[in-house]
Amino acid sequence: MRVPEAAAWRIWLIPVALVAVMRVVAAGPTVFSQVMQLLLVALGLATAIAWGCAGFWADPNVRYWRVLQADVGFMCVGIGSGDVQGLAAALLLITLHWLAGAALSEPSGARSHLLASVGLSGAPPFGGFTGRILAVVGAAFMGPVVVSLLLLAFGLQLAASGAGVTEAVRRAGVRGPRPAELLGLLAALGALGLGLVAGPFLQLAFGLHL
Repeated sequence: MRVPEAAAWRIWLIPVALVAVMRVVAAGPTVFSQVMQLLLVALGLATAIAWGCAGFWADPNVRYWRVLQADVGFMCVGIGSGDVQGLAAALLLITLHWLAGAALSEPSGARSHLLASVGLSGAPPFGGFTGRILAVVGAAFMGPVVVSLLLLAFGLQLAASGAGVTEAVRRAGVRGPRPAELLGLLAALGALGLGLVAGPFLQLAFGLHL
């Protein structure tokens, strides 16, 4: 699941682009906004499922990017739903990938890679689970087909990230210079604990109760 350092800028570019799209959707005429929201949901579902499948079979060196791209699909569905829970899901997933991507970019961080991979995995109560399940809940009003496709994408993400955790466990057993991965460990702990602190944060910011 290690992130190639030269490509780490994409972790920042993708969320910024999504926020820009959200601003355009919110500022546009009603009909335009509705069309854009439907497109975001449709493209988000296709992205989440396609890259979720690719993530499971991907080479370990590029698996993280497949997980990130699939989560961009969840972000798009969350933003496109227009529901406060969907927007919260996008915000949580963006924050999760900033933290996990920073940890996975550390070349000597075998232990930080393991913690970040667990945070991304989709297992409760960590950030990957909280962000993706909020996207599902936020899109629930759109009908059973959308929910079923999101749950399929959720399962694919769980499988892809689980493969990353397995690889990280193997690498974490190799002794290495612990001080060199201190920053990576801090970022990984943030990714791991994001789901644990999401409840109070979302209640304060959005009035949501998890």
